[in-house]
Amino acid sequence: MEFDEIADELYGLAPGEFVAARGERVSAAKAAGDRALAVAVGKLARPTVAAWLVNLLVRAEPEQVGELLDLGVVLRDVQAAGSGDELRRLSVRRHVLMAALTRRAADLAVAAGQQVSDDAGRALAGTLEAALADPGAALAVRAGRLTRALSYAGLGPVEAVSTAPATSEQAGLSGRRRQDRGQPTAATPTPSPKTASDTRRETGRGPRVRPAAADQAHERKLRTARDELVEAEQTLSAARQLAADRESTVTEARHDLADARHHVDELTAQLERARHAADAAHAAAENAERELAEATTAAREADLRRSAALTALARLREPTTPRTG
Repeated sequence: MEFDEIADELYGLAPGEFVAARGERVSAAKAAGDRALAVAVGKLARPTVAAWLVNLLVRAEPEQVGELLDLGVVLRDVQAAGSGDELRRLSVRRHVLMAALTRRAADLAVAAGQQVSDDAGRALAGTLEAALADPGAALAVRAGRLTRALSYAGLGPVEAVSTAPATSEQAGLSGRRRQDRGQPTAATPTPSPKTASDTRRETGRGPRVRPAAADQAHERKLRTARDELVEAEQTLSAARQLAADRESTVTEARHDLADARHHVDELTAQLERARHAADAAHAAAENAERELAEATTAAREADLRRSAALTALARLREPTTPRTG
């Protein structure tokens, strides 16, 4: 795969899938012997959730995003012309498009199984606002390879637009590949050949011819040094990116921990209330049991008194036999 294909693929993935997929592409490039491609891919930064949402919108709703960015061009022209009525009409359209895109981004995130915090949602809206206001930010958004959210303060161009290289040339691949093939580049100019008189002026002696074997050994050392430099650059880039990824992971973990602690506090409060309710129910049950025992005893005693009364009544009702003398 070429650099552009790999970059488009990676920045279409969710942030949690980015690092592993990037590592696979770096390994594949190494296995294919393309060290320059491996270095360029290894330098691709993992996007934040807000940046990923923008990239996702560009891929899922290119026409609607394009309409919003085109509206930004018209808005800037109208603002420069000072047409108040037209500006108010376009502002209404801007609010409608912004609301539709932010809702669509939330739906896309849910479909992708990604939770979006309120901060990420605000950063998404801020990035779209920046793209409306600044042509450079609009180009970065259209590319679909943002690594960080953008913001606009209302004065001048958007600063520090954070996006992955849009082309292989921007990634430095063209120059690296020419250098790997031994062709001259702007960074490594071809030295002009020296004449014999030049050599004599510099050394004070006649020209000295280097053996062919020494030239070959020197070229091998140069190639080895270049390979080691490429490996070192790749290792450094990977280490820096890993540190950035870990920092992002730590931040997300801290948010998750805060949410979990809040949830634990809520559950603890619910448990305490449940314990109080259980204690009250237990006391009520014990009281009901005592009242039941007392009622049972009273009923038994009443039953005994009833039986005695019935017996006495029966005796009184027996006929009396007169005595004979």
